[in-house]
Amino acid sequence: RQGVSALMALKPETATRLRNGEREEVAINSLRPGDVIEVAAGGRLPADGKLLSPFASFDESALTGESIPVERATGDKVPAGATSVDRLVTLEVLSEPGASAIDRILKLIEEAEERRA
Repeated sequence: RQGVSALMALKPETATRLRNGEREEVAINSLRPGDVIEVAAGGRLPADGKLLSPFASFDESALTGESIPVERATGDKVPAGATSVDRLVTLEVLSEPGASAIDRILKLIEEAEERRA
């Protein structure tokens, strides 16, 4: 149960979406594939995304256990729950609400717990 709570805490409740040159704070469940979002340094990705920025480092340790930040380049996929380590990044949303890497992990954990019960 603590692991599930920790994973759920990796998902921010809101995201900064860029639309027509304007920034808007939106609930993450309103994000759709193709939306462009910004994540500040130290911020967590609210959805799986494709990096539009030139390059950036991401802490994916909560998802992968890897303690060293991962370098990503333009076009690379980055999972929801990863943290932008060193800079403001722009990404294109790839996942529907409820279908991100974190959501898939949570579903697998819930299914495993149901089988044990």
